[in-house]
This record gives sequence, structure tokens and C-alpha cells, in this order.
Amino acid sequence: MGQLENARLNAANALVRDQKIPEPHRILGEVFEAMGNYDASKEQFDLYLRLLPAAPEAAQIRSKISQPPFPQ
Repeated sequence: MGQLENARLNAANALVRDQKIPEPHRILGEVFEAMGNYDASKEQFDLYLRLLPAAPEAAQIRSKISQPPFPQ
């Protein structure tokens, strides 16, 4: 199993226990982005930003997901 798949599984397992933990959503956003699944990536980044709007990387993520190839 590759690193992306391991990260995806670990983050998904964390969310099974608690959907309100922000970090797994950020990790899934990055994983899906790396896999080219921009719809799923944006969804996860949006959830992350809703849970942690003042995250240190919030502005960078908002900027990234507001541009192609992310859906608008």
C-alpha cells in the first residue's frame, strides 16, 4: 500500500471516531488533490475550514480551492 492510500485510510478511520476533528479533513483534502479528485478534495478542505477557520494555512487553502482545477 502506498503513502497516499495509508494517509487516506488513517484519516478516514479517525473520522469514523469523530467527524469534528479538523486535521483528518485537511489530510483527505491533500490526498484527494494528489489523486486528481478535486471535487472530493475541495469538499474535505471546506469541512476543514469550517471546523478550523483560523488555521495557520487557512488563507492558502482558501486561495487554492478558489481556482481551477478545483470546482467553483
